[in-house]
Amino acid sequence: MKGFVCVAMAAALSLCASAAGAADITAKVSYLDFLYNNTPSGTYGGYTGVGHPDFNAWGCGVTTGLVQSTLVNRRPAFGPNGSQCIASAASFASWFKSTPGTNVPVRGTLTLSDIGGGVHRYANSAFYPLDGKGFNTTGDQSDHDCSDSVTPHNFAFTMQAHWTGTVTSTAQYISITADDDTWLFVDNHLIVDLGGVHGASTGSYTFSAVNLALLGISLNQPVAFDLFHAERHTCESSFTLTTTLTP
Repeated sequence: MKGFVCVAMAAALSLCASAAGAADITAKVSYLDFLYNNTPSGTYGGYTGVGHPDFNAWGCGVTTGLVQSTLVNRRPAFGPNGSQCIASAASFASWFKSTPGTNVPVRGTLTLSDIGGGVHRYANSAFYPLDGKGFNTTGDQSDHDCSDSVTPHNFAFTMQAHWTGTVTSTAQYISITADDDTWLFVDNHLIVDLGGVHGASTGSYTFSAVNLALLGISLNQPVAFDLFHAERHTCESSFTLTTTLTP
């Protein structure tokens, strides 16, 4: 694009910023679409699949400890409290891994708007990126939003994004408001734990001197960020990410 500089940060994420100064950030993300628990084996939207026991089956509220505090092979691992809101370690293994017959991979993007003051934000109170995609391509696997009794939506999917950023100030922060499960890792360490099936809930993290020391990272040092999110129950879906970190 003329007037823009694009920098590839990782396999699942690239970012574009205006060469003239501050600009919106467009992030490439990866989705996996699932079928609700007890959905019989069949073909949906042109894809063969069967219901997953973790989607549209739980109502546990915000539950920490569903995943381990560090990543395993760059993915969340079943944690000490996993059984409180996940069927099993085996069922969780497919949440963020393409698994034919269980999920359908879909590519997408999120645009974080430059809202001034060095802050970027993506905010969507009706977050339905997989409507009409994956198993939902032909309208299968649809339900209605609590506030929208007209348009059917797809409520069973996961999202992940991976990027590299640099913390340049101990005042910088990242904040996420979402339903349902949302986890953010920095250099493999869990810093936002919003596990569980719940309404919109917020987790924030400031890169203070104390927190940087706990993470074992320094200012102006490139670090890896790994974001994981799951929407797995009717009848609401929202996602907001606000940060003063610019990858």
